[in-house]
Amino acid sequence: MKLLIDGYYLDKPRGMGRYLQELLFAVARFAPEYYIISVMVPDDISNALLVLPERIDYIRKRRLPFPVWEQFSVPLTVLMQCPDVVHFPYNTMPVCMNLPFLRNIFYGARVVTVHDLIYMSSPGGNFYQGWGNRYRKFCVQLISKFKTCIITDSYFSAVEIKSLLNLTAEVVYIPVERTCPEQFGERSIVDKWISSKNYLLHIGGVSPHKNSKRCVEAFIAAKLEGWQLAVLGMPSDCPLAQEHAGNDAVKFPGWVSDHEMRTILGHADGVLFPSLMEGYGLPIVEAFASGKPLLTSDLPPMNELAADAAILVKPTSVSELTAGILKMVHDRPGSIALVEKGYSRMLDITSEKMAQKMFLVYGAMK
Repeated sequence: MKLLIDGYYLDKPRGMGRYLQELLFAVARFAPEYYIISVMVPDDISNALLVLPERIDYIRKRRLPFPVWEQFSVPLTVLMQCPDVVHFPYNTMPVCMNLPFLRNIFYGARVVTVHDLIYMSSPGGNFYQGWGNRYRKFCVQLISKFKTCIITDSYFSAVEIKSLLNLTAEVVYIPVERTCPEQFGERSIVDKWISSKNYLLHIGGVSPHKNSKRCVEAFIAAKLEGWQLAVLGMPSDCPLAQEHAGNDAVKFPGWVSDHEMRTILGHADGVLFPSLMEGYGLPIVEAFASGKPLLTSDLPPMNELAADAAILVKPTSVSELTAGILKMVHDRPGSIALVEKGYSRMLDITSEKMAQKMFLVYGAMK
């Protein structure tokens, strides 16, 4: 059984890169012996980033802009490799493999992970994001049911995919066993940005749906003496950081390495993730895996993923966000109980369970 996976974003921090690393980590560890797993990656990716190379055959191809890579390099590789199944992990797939007069020349079945459909209505936070959203919107609407299975990250996204694309999706939760290890760095790494002993972590972003502005406003309104808020997911000179440049209680470390992010998370006293819109929400699972109390939105899929293991708030209400932050900080027994529930929640979100579901899909497509 020959499985080919598009590994273009293996070196991308967070998002697509995290998903790909977890996918490869899961399937390589739990693949039946008769599976031959190949991953197509750009030729400049460091060997240090290759996941379990003893089990995966990495095919290096010239790095090109992603649309060129996906629309030309990947189909050519599929024709050369003749896999039984090819997996496209980034919401889209080559248009030519969906065209009725071409799709029959491609051997094997296709699996596409459609993480969410936010880009169908979002203009994007900048020119690059806007162009990317238009590209994804064009490509995803051309996905046909011909020899194709759709994977998604939450039941909420599965409903959206059925409603907007008329495609049925299998739900596979994303673990963090590869990208969120138990080990993290010394507190001295955190001290570069955070001077207080106690601090909360908000993993946000420049896109409005990340809700970072309200999150910062709520933390300031909580008036927690001796506490700071670390805001990740955006540049240290972004407008929100400039707006709060004179407030020592809110810190914007900027773009940090995965190890630094893991260390900031590992030393934090709690995680704030009140997003307005997601397809999944990796920070939720990362908080659970790290033993941190979590505040997140009462909207799907955040409430689906968090269940009863988090403080759920209306994300558009600064007052509710503030009350949730105060509860997290002052109700320590309640926060400890949430951590225990988070650990229990992780029993359903493991690499083994991800692999089991993926191989059921791959096997059904053969």
